[in-house]
Amino acid sequence: MAMKPQTRKSTTAADALDLDRLANAGQNSLLAFGHLHSRLLRNALEVNAELLDFARNRIGEDIRTSERLARCDNATDTMEVMSEFYQKAFEEYAEEANQLVKLGSDVAKHSLEDIQRETVDISPVGGG
Repeated sequence: MAMKPQTRKSTTAADALDLDRLANAGQNSLLAFGHLHSRLLRNALEVNAELLDFARNRIGEDIRTSERLARCDNATDTMEVMSEFYQKAFEEYAEEANQLVKLGSDVAKHSLEDIQRETVDISPVGGG
């Protein structure tokens, strides 16, 4: 009785992956990046609106300070106006910087959460 030769089946990387699962993961990743892009555009709009609002307020302060300086009669009054101007400017710039850091932190946090929620594990079948 002749023995049938044994053929050894090779395992490739493609065999280890479920190709349907891989295709699905690719589609989900593209969708996630689309959502991420949309979120980043909305956040850029929010940051720009914040910066424009800040600039508008600061220019208003510049105008009011110029008007106050024009009414100053002596150096003491001028120094007082300028001191108040720079004190307020420093406080507002510090507050704005904190606001922008918070916005940036929120963008990063929510973007990461979106990516984690929308992406699919594409590890080889059986774990790994």
